[in-house]
Amino acid sequence: MTTTEHEARAAVVDDPRRRRAIHLAVCIALMAVVASVSGLNVAQPQLADSFGASQTGVLWIVNGYTLTLAALLLPLGAAGDRWGRRPVFLTGLVVFGAANVAAAVAPNLRRCWPPACSAESAPR
Repeated sequence: MTTTEHEARAAVVDDPRRRRAIHLAVCIALMAVVASVSGLNVAQPQLADSFGASQTGVLWIVNGYTLTLAALLLPLGAAGDRWGRRPVFLTGLVVFGAANVAAAVAPNLRRCWPPACSAESAPR
């Protein structure tokens, strides 16, 4: 048996409970991505109003988001093969979650961000 055959056999998960846990983790991650893309589609009217964008511009925003996710799939899959699937998967979830939290608090930060505040409107 060659080294690659041995590594391939070692990568097979035989424990049914572990398979279910892996399947559940991947499904939850996929659900988060699908929910974010769906939420972006629901927010199209608000995006058009906020940015003054045409329908074509909003469509580019939504498709750019989806295209970015798709474009990262192969390089991050290769990174998972190189450094381990679990660490890359968990890192991706943390980055995805942090980006979503940053996007959620961004409207509130705009009101109190120092460049947006003038000397007259600063609290005393």
